[in-house]
Amino acid sequence: MNDGERVLPFAGSTRSSFLCGALRFVLQSASFEETTMSMIDWNAYRQQLGTTITEIARTSPDVMKGYRTLATAKTAESSLDAKTRELISLAVAVTLRCDGCITTHVELARKNGATKEEITDALSVAISVNAGAALVYSARTIDAFHEAEEQAKG
Repeated sequence: MNDGERVLPFAGSTRSSFLCGALRFVLQSASFEETTMSMIDWNAYRQQLGTTITEIARTSPDVMKGYRTLATAKTAESSLDAKTRELISLAVAVTLRCDGCITTHVELARKNGATKEEITDALSVAISVNAGAALVYSARTIDAFHEAEEQAKG
Protein backbone atom coordinates (compact mmCIF):
# COMPACT_ATOMS: atom_id res chain seq x y z
CA MET A 1 0.00 0.00 0.00
CA ASN A 2 1.33 3.47 -0.87
CA ASP A 3 1.60 6.33 1.61
CA GLY A 4 -1.72 8.14 1.92
CA GLU A 5 -3.76 5.09 0.93
CA ARG A 6 -5.86 2.97 3.22
CA VAL A 7 -8.12 0.03 2.61
CA LEU A 8 -11.77 0.84 3.27
CA PRO A 9 -14.56 -1.71 3.75
CA PHE A 10 -15.70 -1.84 0.13
CA ALA A 11 -16.76 -5.07 -1.49
CA GLY A 12 -14.06 -5.99 -3.97
CA SER A 13 -11.27 -4.71 -1.67
CA THR A 14 -10.35 -1.57 -3.55
CA ARG A 15 -7.70 0.86 -2.27
CA SER A 16 -8.74 4.41 -1.73
CA SER A 17 -6.99 7.69 -1.16
CA PHE A 18 -8.35 11.01 -0.02
CA LEU A 19 -7.73 13.90 -2.42
CA CYS A 20 -9.22 17.36 -1.96
CA GLY A 21 -11.62 15.93 0.61
CA ALA A 22 -13.19 13.60 -1.95
CA LEU A 23 -12.89 9.84 -2.02
CA ARG A 24 -11.14 8.72 -5.20
CA PHE A 25 -10.79 5.09 -6.21
CA VAL A 26 -7.35 3.84 -7.09
CA LEU A 27 -7.60 0.88 -9.42
CA GLN A 28 -5.29 -2.01 -8.73
CA SER A 29 -4.52 -2.45 -12.42
CA ALA A 30 -5.17 -0.61 -15.65
CA SER A 31 -7.23 -3.50 -16.99
CA PHE A 32 -10.47 -2.13 -15.50
CA GLU A 33 -11.46 -5.60 -14.33
CA GLU A 34 -14.46 -4.33 -12.38
CA THR A 35 -17.41 -3.57 -14.62
CA THR A 36 -19.79 -2.61 -11.84
CA MET A 37 -19.40 0.06 -9.20
CA SER A 38 -17.97 -1.27 -5.97
CA MET A 39 -20.59 -1.16 -3.27
CA ILE A 40 -19.74 -0.16 0.25
CA ASP A 41 -20.39 -2.57 3.10
CA TRP A 42 -22.37 -0.06 5.16
CA ASN A 43 -22.40 -2.14 8.34
CA ALA A 44 -18.63 -2.70 8.28
CA TYR A 45 -18.10 0.96 7.45
CA ARG A 46 -20.28 2.09 10.37
CA GLN A 47 -18.31 -0.22 12.70
CA GLN A 48 -14.99 1.09 11.35
CA LEU A 49 -16.16 4.66 11.91
CA GLY A 50 -17.05 3.82 15.49
CA THR A 51 -13.58 2.44 16.10
CA THR A 52 -11.81 5.37 14.48
CA ILE A 53 -14.02 7.97 16.16
CA THR A 54 -13.30 6.31 19.52
CA GLU A 55 -9.59 6.74 18.75
CA ILE A 56 -10.18 10.42 17.96
CA ALA A 57 -12.14 10.80 21.21
CA ARG A 58 -9.25 9.36 23.22
CA THR A 59 -6.80 11.73 21.55
CA SER A 60 -9.06 14.82 21.57
CA PRO A 61 -11.74 14.41 24.24
CA ASP A 62 -12.72 18.09 24.17
CA VAL A 63 -13.42 17.90 20.44
CA MET A 64 -15.74 14.95 20.98
CA LYS A 65 -17.40 16.66 23.93
CA GLY A 66 -18.09 19.67 21.69
CA TYR A 67 -19.44 17.44 18.94
CA ARG A 68 -21.73 15.59 21.36
CA THR A 69 -23.01 18.94 22.65
CA LEU A 70 -23.88 20.01 19.09
CA ALA A 71 -25.33 16.62 18.16
CA THR A 72 -27.65 16.47 21.15
CA ALA A 73 -28.57 20.16 21.36
CA LYS A 74 -32.29 20.82 21.08
CA THR A 75 -33.24 17.12 20.80
CA ALA A 76 -35.08 16.93 24.13
CA GLU A 77 -37.17 20.04 23.52
CA SER A 78 -37.39 19.84 19.73
CA SER A 79 -40.66 20.44 17.95
CA LEU A 80 -39.50 17.85 15.42
CA ASP A 81 -39.76 14.18 16.22
CA ALA A 82 -36.71 11.92 15.99
CA LYS A 83 -37.75 10.38 12.67
CA THR A 84 -38.15 13.80 11.02
CA ARG A 85 -34.76 14.92 12.36
CA GLU A 86 -33.17 11.78 10.89
CA LEU A 87 -34.86 12.33 7.51
CA ILE A 88 -33.49 15.88 7.46
CA SER A 89 -30.09 14.52 8.48
CA LEU A 90 -30.14 12.15 5.51
CA ALA A 91 -30.97 14.94 3.08
CA VAL A 92 -28.09 16.98 4.48
CA ALA A 93 -25.77 13.93 4.41
CA VAL A 94 -26.46 13.45 0.71
CA THR A 95 -25.88 17.14 0.04
CA LEU A 96 -22.55 16.99 1.88
CA ARG A 97 -21.68 13.63 0.29
CA CYS A 98 -20.86 12.18 3.70
CA ASP A 99 -20.88 8.36 3.65
CA GLY A 100 -20.37 8.20 7.40
CA CYS A 101 -23.38 10.46 7.93
CA ILE A 102 -25.45 8.36 5.51
CA THR A 103 -24.74 5.04 7.21
CA THR A 104 -25.31 6.49 10.68
CA HIS A 105 -28.53 8.33 9.89
CA VAL A 106 -30.01 5.53 7.76
CA GLU A 107 -29.74 3.27 10.78
CA LEU A 108 -31.18 5.91 13.12
CA ALA A 109 -34.00 6.77 10.69
CA ARG A 110 -34.87 3.08 10.38
CA LYS A 111 -34.83 2.65 14.17
CA ASN A 112 -37.15 5.66 14.47
CA GLY A 113 -39.67 4.13 12.07
CA ALA A 114 -38.74 5.75 8.75
CA THR A 115 -39.81 3.79 5.70
CA LYS A 116 -37.97 3.50 2.42
CA GLU A 117 -40.63 5.75 0.89
CA GLU A 118 -40.12 8.45 3.53
CA ILE A 119 -36.36 8.32 3.06
CA THR A 120 -36.83 8.57 -0.71
CA ASP A 121 -39.09 11.61 -0.24
CA ALA A 122 -36.48 13.31 1.96
CA LEU A 123 -33.77 12.52 -0.59
CA SER A 124 -35.91 13.97 -3.39
CA VAL A 125 -35.89 17.27 -1.49
CA ALA A 126 -32.07 17.11 -1.30
CA ILE A 127 -31.90 16.41 -5.04
CA SER A 128 -34.22 19.31 -5.80
CA VAL A 129 -32.38 21.79 -3.56
CA ASN A 130 -29.00 20.73 -4.95
CA ALA A 131 -30.27 21.11 -8.52
CA GLY A 132 -31.64 24.54 -7.60
CA ALA A 133 -28.29 25.53 -6.09
CA ALA A 134 -26.52 24.45 -9.29
CA LEU A 135 -28.96 26.59 -11.27
CA VAL A 136 -28.32 29.62 -9.03
CA TYR A 137 -24.55 29.19 -9.35
CA SER A 138 -24.96 28.76 -13.11
CA ALA A 139 -26.68 32.16 -13.17
CA ARG A 140 -23.81 33.61 -11.09
CA THR A 141 -21.36 32.19 -13.62
CA ILE A 142 -23.17 33.90 -16.50
CA ASP A 143 -23.23 37.14 -14.47
CA ALA A 144 -19.45 36.83 -13.96
CA PHE A 145 -19.03 36.27 -17.70
CA HIS A 146 -21.05 39.40 -18.50
CA GLU A 147 -19.01 41.41 -16.01
CA ALA A 148 -15.75 40.15 -17.53
CA GLU A 149 -17.05 41.07 -20.99
CA GLU A 150 -17.88 44.59 -19.80
CA GLN A 151 -14.46 44.99 -18.22
CA ALA A 152 -12.77 43.78 -21.42
CA LYS A 153 -14.64 46.42 -23.42
CA GLY A 154 -13.16 48.84 -21.10
